Amino acid sequence: MLKKLPEVNPKEWSDEACDPGTGFPRWRYVREHGTEWQNMKEQMTAEQLTQHEAEKLARKIGGLLEKATPDAGRLALNMLATEEKLAIDDPDTKAFMADIADPEAIF
Repeated sequence: MLKKLPEVNPKEWSDEACDPGTGFPRWRYVREHGTEWQNMKEQMTAEQLTQHEAEKLARKIGGLLEKATPDAGRLALNMLATEEKLAIDDPDTKAFMADIADPEAIF
């Protein structure tokens, strides 16, 4: 691995082959250089692409949460979760989720 490291130019690799945190190509792809792994998007399944996208998004969200206060971070995540839950088409479920999402509601 150390022998190949000086030869690796991150700009030659697709985003899908790179680690979302460091931006550097993952070793499993570098090791197989020349075997069409540079175009990872075409080689990955839909599930792998979704996982990769989720990893990148999680790192971005984590970075934003580190800059926020704990209370603001919790509230923001709660708002996102509630919004996703409200996307359900059942009106009764939507009403219920809206009621329980209010942190100041009295039950």
